[in-house]
Order: sequence, then structure tokens, then C-alpha cells
Amino acid sequence: DHLFRDGNGSITALNVYSEEIRSKGAVSLTPEYRYQYAYNADGMLSSRMKYVWRHGDWQSAERYDYTLTGDSYNVEYSRWNNEKTRFDQPLGKMTYWLLPNESVASVACYYRHRDHAPMELEWQASVESQSNTPDYYLANK
Repeated sequence: DHLFRDGNGSITALNVYSEEIRSKGAVSLTPEYRYQYAYNADGMLSSRMKYVWRHGDWQSAERYDYTLTGDSYNVEYSRWNNEKTRFDQPLGKMTYWLLPNESVASVACYYRHRDHAPMELEWQASVESQSNTPDYYLANK
């Protein structure tokens, strides 16, 4: 299987395979990545972990943590540290500042350049209203 769901229908894991066509049309699938998803009590996505297939086993690679506050939606990125067998401090962060109608007003990107240093603002951009743009165009962008 490649897609796993919980009792509520939420995706809990997704396996990604590479396909190789062998002689006489036989197809071979090799595991590449596994994504595991966790949700908070409200059913909102709280984390996504990525694993890579190495030496016949799934190994941790990275994690995204998602949080929603009153006026922002935050996504933090952390890498797996093999030596410490845990995730390091978040390396990067995206903050989406929300308007009262929950649309995005601006986006800010932060990055940690050294271990234990504070995150620094890399860039920030306002999001302009796109009310004249058809919904199907926005969804496919």
C-alpha cells in the first residue's frame, strides 16, 4: 500500500516509490520516501515527518511542524540529526499573517544561520488581493 488513512479519513502516511521498467515490460517499485502526518484534537495538521528509504529501512530525514495562532499560521522546518538521534532545533520558519477572514495578508520567512542562534528574518512580502483572478487559476498556481 502507498496511502494510509485513520478512522476519520485523514491521511496518516504516504509512501512514494520509484518505478523501473525491466526487461519484457516487468515493473519494479522501489521505496523512496515515506511521509507521516499527525493532527491535533481539532483535526488540523500539526506535523509532517519525512523518511527516506536507505539500506532496507525507513530513516528519519526532516519534520515540518504547523501551528495556528489567532493571527498567524506558522510552519517550522527541522532536520534529523543522526549523531544525536533526534531532530535539531528548527532551521527555518514561514509565518503567514492572517486577516480576520482567514485570508493571508503577508508572508515572512525566517532562517537560523548557526546552531542556537535566533532565527533571522530573510524576507517578508504582502499578499495582494486577487479578487479578479478566477478560483481555478489560484488553485493551480
